[in-house]
Amino acid sequence: GVQTCALPICAKKFLRDYKFIKVCTILLRQRNLSLRYILYLMCSPQIMNKFVSLLLVIFPILNIYCLPGSSWPISYILTILVFMYSLSRKGKLNFKLPCGFKSYWIYISIIYILFAHNFGLGLFIPGGYSFFMWIIFFWLCNNFLDYSEFKKYYRIIFIGCSVAFLFQEFCYYTNGVRPLFMLPLPFYGVDKLEIITNQMLLDRSSCFFIEPSHFAQFTIPLLAIEIFDNSKNKIINYFSVYIILILLLLQSGNGLVGVLVLLTIRMLTYFRQSKGRYKYLSYLAFIPIALFCVYKYLETEIGNGIMERVSGMGLSEDAEGATRIIKGFLLYLEIPSVNKIFGYHIDAIEDFATSSRLSYLFVSKISGEYELYLNGFQHVLIINGIIGMTLFMRVWLGLFVCNNLLSKSLVIIFVILLFISNQYIGQMMLICMLLPYMYKNNRL
Repeated sequence: GVQTCALPICAKKFLRDYKFIKVCTILLRQRNLSLRYILYLMCSPQIMNKFVSLLLVIFPILNIYCLPGSSWPISYILTILVFMYSLSRKGKLNFKLPCGFKSYWIYISIIYILFAHNFGLGLFIPGGYSFFMWIIFFWLCNNFLDYSEFKKYYRIIFIGCSVAFLFQEFCYYTNGVRPLFMLPLPFYGVDKLEIITNQMLLDRSSCFFIEPSHFAQFTIPLLAIEIFDNSKNKIINYFSVYIILILLLLQSGNGLVGVLVLLTIRMLTYFRQSKGRYKYLSYLAFIPIALFCVYKYLETEIGNGIMERVSGMGLSEDAEGATRIIKGFLLYLEIPSVNKIFGYHIDAIEDFATSSRLSYLFVSKISGEYELYLNGFQHVLIINGIIGMTLFMRVWLGLFVCNNLLSKSLVIIFVILLFISNQYIGQMMLICMLLPYMYKNNRL
């Protein structure tokens, strides 16, 4: 028989040599069925593509949880395991990044070390471990993403989430009790009991996500794909209408802004393609109808709820609307001049904010504790400075220029939502950067 201690030595040969795999399959034929199935999965490149595509879709849900005794989210653990396996299976991966992104990465890696307040081994992970894990996952998706499978999984997971959301709303408005959908695992970075309490007190459902806004941010790229990646050349399909309905029912400011921006882009491009006098008639008919529909919708209870979220610009529920918008910029004005240019270390910015004269702006009215929240634009500006912000926006400009309509819409919606919520190094940023990058390189 084959000794267990010899397996690690011939791991690469085991993965690459088809004859050796076939022999091992025969040897394992009479043993555990699950072990044989795992062996089959390791030999199938199609399974790898499907798994990475599925992982990209469920990434924000897996990012909520961590394994018992672990300090890393499940999404990071799976990313590391799949990346290590892909290196041994494929041998050579494509480690390319969008134009200008490597310069941005090098810059923030240097700043991360130079402005560090506490030194440790994690300091020498380029850009910090969260940013580095995001880069690794980008590489994985760039090498293994199957776009058709990704769209299929995206639709399936969204339908499942939307049905669960509608069920929550139905139970809440009929029985006054909202069922919660959570895995029996510890939460990553937050207190699970506090999240459960907040969800029970909110008058909005959030499905499998921590907040309704997170569900909206998960859904917006799918809406862009459904609207602009349409082979039938329709203005809008029925599934897009269903997605818009769910986004409006979520009463999320992110969702409303996403819907308005994407529909505006779609209608403008449609009118541009119209010919002759019908083009101007379409303009004249669309504008008053659109304004009337928005006005009537905002008069409803759901519309009023959405406007309250928009006035909050995606921050905590207990802060004042005007303060939510400007307090990140006020904090930027408080940091030293050198840090305005080069950035302030992410591990020290919260201590600076709570000890500054603006500390009262970051006190929660509910818990009485300090809560530092920055939208995506403020995060990049404060943590990476003017130089980092310039390099970051240069990447998105490069993805926008000379690209297709879907790619441009993803770039536009991401940049706009940077001013409303924080999607920096999240799933939405990954999708909005990955698809334009792959389209621009003729890989989709």
